[in-house]
Amino acid sequence: ISEFEKINIEDLVLGNGAAEVIFNLVRALKPKKVLIPAPTFGEYEEAILSINGDIEYYILEEHNNWNISEDILNYIKEDIDMIFICNPNNPTGVLTNKDLIRNIAKKALETNTTVVVDESFLDFIEASDNYTSLDLIEEYKNIFVIKSMTKIFAIPGIRIGYGISKNEEILEKIVEVSVPWNVNVVAEKAAIIALKEEEYIK
Repeated sequence: ISEFEKINIEDLVLGNGAAEVIFNLVRALKPKKVLIPAPTFGEYEEAILSINGDIEYYILEEHNNWNISEDILNYIKEDIDMIFICNPNNPTGVLTNKDLIRNIAKKALETNTTVVVDESFLDFIEASDNYTSLDLIEEYKNIFVIKSMTKIFAIPGIRIGYGISKNEEILEKIVEVSVPWNVNVVAEKAAIIALKEEEYIK
């Protein structure tokens, strides 16, 4: 995975699917209040509620084509501990451009807010390199990127997902709350083989 994503192995945590990475991240950081666009992937809400956290919703509007706009910056305040951005969003399929995510991360640094960017479906997008937040994590240690192998490789029963960050403290806390041996050997073998299928991905 580190070779495939061109990242250091130290910047990587694995999970039994992206959903476990989401839950482990929330359990590790224990955010008291989280900003979530709506509608979006329901597991973010479930994870926050599982630790009795509060949720503030940034409502996506049909007249704005379900886009996240610059006004989301006004929602990032001292009491917001975490923000979830699904990119592209599930279920709307709308992409959030990298410049806006950069601005969100920059504002979030001022409030000590973690920005979680879920890129589970990004590999389906042509020129996905233009949208990924992976090239922002060096500058913004508050960005945590989540990816899933089950979507692009069509292996939903083989549970494997991962999180990427340059924030050692976050990664260490996730490891502390993760159950031992959470990724089984079948998933590991399948992932290794799948990542070699460059022609399939193209």
